Amino acid sequence: MADRATLIIGLLWALTIIAVIVVATRFAVQHKFGGLFAEDWLMLAAMVMQLIDMGFLSKSSSWGLGKHDRDMTPEQLINAGKWAWLYMIPGCFVAVLARVSGGVFLIRLFGIHEWLKRYLIVFTVLQAIGGMLVLLTNFLAITPIEALWDPTITDKRARYSPQVASITAYTTQSLFTMADLTYVLFPSIIIWNLHLNIKKKIGIILLMCTSLITMAVSIMKAITLAKVSGVAEPAYMSSLSALWAGLEQTLVIIMASVPALSAITKLNLGFRRMTSSIAKSLNLSGGRTGNDSKGSKFTDSSAGSMAGMKPARYQDLEKNSFGSHNNRRSNQVTGSPFGTTVAYYDESNEMVPLKSAAPVRVRRTDEYTVEYDPRS
Repeated sequence: MADRATLIIGLLWALTIIAVIVVATRFAVQHKFGGLFAEDWLMLAAMVMQLIDMGFLSKSSSWGLGKHDRDMTPEQLINAGKWAWLYMIPGCFVAVLARVSGGVFLIRLFGIHEWLKRYLIVFTVLQAIGGMLVLLTNFLAITPIEALWDPTITDKRARYSPQVASITAYTTQSLFTMADLTYVLFPSIIIWNLHLNIKKKIGIILLMCTSLITMAVSIMKAITLAKVSGVAEPAYMSSLSALWAGLEQTLVIIMASVPALSAITKLNLGFRRMTSSIAKSLNLSGGRTGNDSKGSKFTDSSAGSMAGMKPARYQDLEKNSFGSHNNRRSNQVTGSPFGTTVAYYDESNEMVPLKSAAPVRVRRTDEYTVEYDPRS
């Protein structure tokens, strides 16, 4: 196997394995936090097609794909070409399914904006149609179909000009490239106009901009397609086309899955509990009379019956945000190293001062319950 073939197969298999890990992680995260949606199953289908595609490409390489045409026997040229043509089928499905998955994901997120929803639907449908037309125009160009990769067949007939397949491929690739750009640009414009912290805006936009890597690879694939036609060694040059096609397919799977993996930050890996312990020691030390562990023994009724006092007031703590209760804005507690905000109300929904005679029960968003006496 030539050095070029070794490099191509090794690189593409490495990226395919990474894509498998990313998709598996995506399924685990989505199943745990939000449930699985149509775009997740579409991405899984794309991943399966990518594995089939890599099997066909590996078979083609075993016959000599990547070698110079002059160094290959007629049998090697025929078989390498056959498997190179066959790997186009799952490859096209990968490019289409992964981008359709990304489009469906964006429609679900930004569907409230009618103009963007319509654009995503139309452009996603156009990409799907373009991908299918690429397959049809390539495989139906000559009869019998074996003549596509077997130059020894002389009794063959062209159904239409080879330019039809070329124009279809260029047009579809242009649609893919435009989608990779606009699927980042338009949502970024909407996100920038949201009432979010500037750091959050930049973080989300940068996360979505990872898809621009796929756009750059898509452009290189289109350039390579133009060079393959009419060259002296088409089999040798087609290995470069296979390289860029494989890079595009694996990267579109990985990059389109990155936004869906944002929920991985919600996984409880111990950091939340450690942060809660620090917060307790800094903010709630002194005067604590309750158990601060998960599943506290204190209940609404027990807190209200202590020493014959009236039912306890409650505080909703949410880090780095303003909580609310019946559409009322909360008050800021000073002295908190985490910028904690607290809303406190009694059982009659009336706001009361924090310093009161009755014990106060704290309900935290990190699943901890703390009760303490504010008089202490």
